[in-house]
Amino acid sequence: MRVQAEDIAAEPDLLWKILTEDKAAGRFGGIYLFRTREAAAAYHAKHAARLTATGIIGIEATYRTYDAELTAITRGPISAS
Repeated sequence: MRVQAEDIAAEPDLLWKILTEDKAAGRFGGIYLFRTREAAAAYHAKHAARLTATGIIGIEATYRTYDAELTAITRGPISAS
């Protein structure tokens, strides 16, 4: 998994990713913050194609913006540094 994490970290316009997993259910994923929706969509297309080629199905993605003021109150990791 480290190699995959390093590959994801090198993705253009990715600010951060929180990796999630439910090993018992065999589900893995994450919450990503990209600079733009276009960058997120481009990454999803690339990643979904890679996973599909290995036989993984049911790949899902949703796209949202966030409320910076309220996220800051709850200490969300929104720094773009």
